[in-house]
Amino acid sequence: MVTAPELLELVRSPYHVGTCSRADGQFSLSSRICGDRVTLSLRWDGDTVTELWHAVQGCIICQASASLLCRWAEGRDAAFLWNVANSQYLTHFGTLSPFRQHCALLPLECLRHLLARDDGAGQ
Repeated sequence: MVTAPELLELVRSPYHVGTCSRADGQFSLSSRICGDRVTLSLRWDGDTVTELWHAVQGCIICQASASLLCRWAEGRDAAFLWNVANSQYLTHFGTLSPFRQHCALLPLECLRHLLARDDGAGQ
């Protein structure tokens, strides 16, 4: 679980912020609820995510979640990432209000769209 100081550190020193220069795919998703916007770009090796990069315009929860997702997703295969439950991913953040859960899940939802678009993992 990410503590408050770790959450701030994920925002101050984000993991893979920006765009992957050799991306195999990219997708952007905006929240209709709060206006946060996430863009993810990735590189594959077979079915495995080797690099995941993010650009976020949004709240601290969304920014931290995108940074955490990039670190957490690398080395995992598309099927696992597609099928991870929202509740499982949210365990990284402890107790969040439903509104903040939406912010934390936006990067994961963006990744699912990217996976479905790129290789049919969600089909």
